[in-house]
Amino acid sequence: MSSDRETIPQIGSWGPSVSTSSAIINLDITPNVTNAGEIDVSFVRTAGNNGLQISSVALLQNGTQVDIDTHTGIAGKSSSAYTLYVLRLPETKPGATYTIQAVVSGFNGSATSGTIYLPNWN
Repeated sequence: MSSDRETIPQIGSWGPSVSTSSAIINLDITPNVTNAGEIDVSFVRTAGNNGLQISSVALLQNGTQVDIDTHTGIAGKSSSAYTLYVLRLPETKPGATYTIQAVVSGFNGSATSGTIYLPNWN
């Protein structure tokens, strides 16, 4: 069975220009959180001469961090490395707001665009 990008929830994007200094992207994923467990976040570069460096991706529940993945990933022009971030939500709270907070910067320059997905590979 092939993976169809049309069915993978898109939660955000970046570009066409990103600062080469660290910046924070906040994405509300509340509508996508239906139960506790693993939440995967994937960064896919779509355009631009440069890449996106991801320093960390955190999961916030009502503004409080519940998990963080701190490996460095690069969504690059020629190849992407380590751009899947795995977060764990121990339990859901009724009426809670869920946010993905990513620390990113332009890699080898600022011209980069891409899409952020929530693939569910469970």
